[in-house]
Amino acid sequence: MPLLGRLAIDWAFAALSISVSSFDTWRTTKFSALLYTGLTSAIIGDVLIAGSLCIILRQRLKDIPGSRTSYAMRLLMAYSIETGALTSACTLACLVTFATVRHNYAYMVLYLLLSKFYLNALLATLNARRSLRAVTANPGLEQPSIPVIGGRAIGQVNDSLVWCACPQCRRC
Repeated sequence: MPLLGRLAIDWAFAALSISVSSFDTWRTTKFSALLYTGLTSAIIGDVLIAGSLCIILRQRLKDIPGSRTSYAMRLLMAYSIETGALTSACTLACLVTFATVRHNYAYMVLYLLLSKFYLNALLATLNARRSLRAVTANPGLEQPSIPVIGGRAIGQVNDSLVWCACPQCRRC
């Protein structure tokens, strides 16, 4: 539900922004309320998506312990947490900047970066599919090349670093 609410808020914000003649209009109560509500629902939505994905994957992980598929699922869990945390942190920074720095428009920089973060998260997930598929199909490959924030680069395959964040791997 927060995602549908956010969509409605974003559409209302876009519709009101068309009639704006100066940036000072964005500091009115109507725009401020829409921006606060939209950014807050974005944070809630990102946390709910990452959390529910981790819960679902964790429940399925119990069915297949110790397999290559479970390793790939653990990487997906870590990856969903990291992408959700990145977008939530940028949204929170935008919200805090809008609330605290009232005399300039520094929040607009972060607001404009949000769409790029979402797009990069989507493209990184789509690009990771091949390496995740290789992990589940090839017993010789242990780690897909997904950059995990808490992991370490442990090797190089086809000019790309291989990352590992698992506690079981002795090479980390």
